[in-house]
Amino acid sequence: MYATVTNSSEIRVVNRSTGATTTVLTAPNGATGLNQIGLAGDGSKLFLTNSANVYEYTAATEAWEVTPRTGPAVANTMGGVDPVSGLFYFGGQSVGNTFTFTTYNPTTNAVGTSTITVTADNPPGGNGDIAFDSLGNLYFVSSGSQLAQVYRVDAAQLGAGTATATRVGPAINAGLALNSMAFADDGYLYIAGSGTNGFLRVNPITGAVLERRSLNAAITDLGTNAVPYTGSASINLPGGRVNPTDQFTVTVGGGGISTGNTATTTGTNTSATVGPLLLLPGETFTIEQKPVGATDPSNYTTTWQCVDPVTGAVVATGTGSTGSFTLPANVRNVACTFTSTAIAQTQPQDDESLNNKAGTPVTVDVTGNDRGDLNPGSVRIINGDGNPVTELAVPGQGTWAVNTTTGAITFTPENGFTGNPAPITYQVTDTRGNTVNADVTIAYAPAAADDESLNNKAGTAVTVDVTGNDRGDLNPGSVRIINGDGNPVTELAVPGQGTWAVNTTTGAITFTPENGFTGNPAPITYQVTDTRGNTVNADVTIAYAPAAADDESLNNKAGTAVTVDVTGNDQGDLNPGSVRIINGDGNPVTELAVPGQGTWTVNTTTGAITFTPENSFTGNPAPITYQVTDTRGNTVNADVTITYAPAAENDESLNNKPGTPATGDSGERAPAKGGQPLASTGAQVGVAAALGLGLLGAGLVLTLRRRQQA
Repeated sequence: MYATVTNSSEIRVVNRSTGATTTVLTAPNGATGLNQIGLAGDGSKLFLTNSANVYEYTAATEAWEVTPRTGPAVANTMGGVDPVSGLFYFGGQSVGNTFTFTTYNPTTNAVGTSTITVTADNPPGGNGDIAFDSLGNLYFVSSGSQLAQVYRVDAAQLGAGTATATRVGPAINAGLALNSMAFADDGYLYIAGSGTNGFLRVNPITGAVLERRSLNAAITDLGTNAVPYTGSASINLPGGRVNPTDQFTVTVGGGGISTGNTATTTGTNTSATVGPLLLLPGETFTIEQKPVGATDPSNYTTTWQCVDPVTGAVVATGTGSTGSFTLPANVRNVACTFTSTAIAQTQPQDDESLNNKAGTPVTVDVTGNDRGDLNPGSVRIINGDGNPVTELAVPGQGTWAVNTTTGAITFTPENGFTGNPAPITYQVTDTRGNTVNADVTIAYAPAAADDESLNNKAGTAVTVDVTGNDRGDLNPGSVRIINGDGNPVTELAVPGQGTWAVNTTTGAITFTPENGFTGNPAPITYQVTDTRGNTVNADVTIAYAPAAADDESLNNKAGTAVTVDVTGNDQGDLNPGSVRIINGDGNPVTELAVPGQGTWTVNTTTGAITFTPENSFTGNPAPITYQVTDTRGNTVNADVTITYAPAAENDESLNNKPGTPATGDSGERAPAKGGQPLASTGAQVGVAAALGLGLLGAGLVLTLRRRQQA
C-alpha cells in the first residue's frame, strides 16, 4: 500500500498493521502537492498527479515520465487504475452531487480530452478516493467531516461518459474527514484522514470501523494494486414470462449485507442484477429469488449457478429459488444467476380427425397437440351433466371411450351410423393440478353412392333423391350435375333424350324425357359437398319399364311366309336376341310348329318372328304370344297376329238338263281369323240365268265389233 505525503515529493509504503510509513520513491524535479496515487494491476507502474502534471513511474526501468495536465479541468483529490483497461482515472467532486473524472493512457502518455460525469445520491462531501474491482467497476468514497459513503459506478456506464453512482453498504461513521481509500489483499477497506487514529480498517460490507491507527506521516492519498472481493446476483428469464405481469426480485444476503442488496425485474425486461457488492473472503453468502405480486413461481423451472466471471470457474450451483456460496480466497468476484424458464403452460388445443372411413372406430391422441406438463391418465370426457367420465354412449351415433393410460379417446360408431358424431369436450389435468378443457371433432369422409330409378313409366319425368343413400354431413344444396366439359351445372339438356335438372334446395335430380323418347337416358354423374368442403361424385341411372305392344300383319298373300318385327313397336332398352315364343306349356322357345297351320320361328339376332304356313294351308294361323327382355332383365309379353288376304276361285256346273234350273256353290270364302272358313251365304244362281248372261255378253261384244268395222 503506497501513499503520497503532504507538502512532500516522497512516495511512502504503508504498513497497514502498524501505521508506519517508509519512503520508497521521490517524485522527479522535487514535485510537491502530490495526490491521486494509483498502481497498475500487475504492480508494474505507479501513477500520481499534482495540479500541473501526471507522473508515471515504471518499476522495471525505475524511470519517470511526466505529462502535463492539458486535458479538461478536474479536481485533484481522487485517483486509481482500472485493471481491465489499464487507464489511470483521476478527478473528484466538481460541485454538489456531481463528480467528474478524466483519464491518462500510459500507452500513449496522453491525457483524455473528455470527462466522465458521475452523479451520486447525497454525497457526504468532496474528500475521497477511488479504486477498481477486477471487472473494471469503479468505487469511490465521498467523505465529509464525520461520515463517509462508498459508491459504485458500473464499468459499462464509465464507457458511456455519464453515470449514476450506486451506494454500496451503509455509511461509515469515521468521525473525521477522509481523503484516501484503498482495498488490500485481505478484502478490507483502508481509509485515511489526518490526525490521531486517522488510519481506519473498515468492513466493506457493513461499514463498521474495525481498527483505528495513527500514521506517522500526514498523507494525501492511498493506492494499491489489490482489488476488492465482490459478488452479484442476477435474474434471467430466457423464455420470457408466463404472464406479462410476472416479476421477480433477487437478493444477496449474509456477511452482514443489509442495504442495496436487491434488484427487481420490471416491464418486459428479462433480467435484473444486484451488485457487485463488496464482500469478504471466507464468508458464506446467500442468494434468493422471490416472486413479486401475483407471480406464480410454480410456472417456472428455476436453477442457479455462481461463477468466477473472469475465468468462468463454477463456485456453486443448484436448483430452486435459494442458494449459497462461500467466497474463495483466490476468487475476487462471484457472479450468481437465477435462470427461470417458463414452463409451457397448460393450453389445450381442440382436436379433429377428419375424412375417416365411414363405419370404423377412430382414435384421437387428444393431448398430442396440447401444451404443458399434462397427465395423460387424467383425460376425461365431459358428459351431458358436466361430469368427467371415461365412457360416453350417444344413442344413434356411437360410444366415446378414454384410454386411461395414454389419454387417447376412441369413437366407435353404432352399426349403420354413417354420419359424423356430435363433437365432445374432454378435460385434462397438469402435474400442478390445473385442469383445462378442449373439444374433439371426428368426421368421416363423405361417400356418394350411385343411384338408380328403374322400371319407370315410359314418357314420364323421374325424380331421384341422389343424397338419400350417400354418407356424411352432406349439403343437399351443393348437388350439381357434371356436364360434358367436366363442369358442375344445375341443368343438363341431352339432345334426343331429355333434360336433367337439380333441385338446389333438396338436391334431388329430375329427368324429363323429350316427347317421343321411349328409351333409357344415358346415366349422368353428379357431385355433392359436405359441410367441411369435401366433394365426392356418383352416378345416376334412370330406366323406364319395358312395354311390348301386340303385333299384327294382315292381308298377306295366302300360302306365303310372313315375318313380323315384333320389337319395332315395343318400348324400352330391349334385347332383340332375347325374343322367344311362348309354347303351349308356357315355355319360351325359338320355334313353334302348329300342326295343320305351319311353323313360327324367331330370328335370334334381330328378334323378328316368321310364320311359314304348311302346304295347302290357306287360312289364318292362330295368334301366338312372345316374350322379350330388356338390358336390365325385365321381361314382357305381347301377341302376334298374322292374316292372309281372301282369294275367290272360278266356279262351274256342267252337263245340266236343258231347261232346268242349275244351282252352283261358290265354294269356300276367305278364311276367318283363327283359320275357320266363313259360312257360305251367297244366292243360288240357275244355269239358264248364267247362260242368258253369257249370251247377252256375247251379243254386246258382237255389236261392238260390228260398230268398229263400220
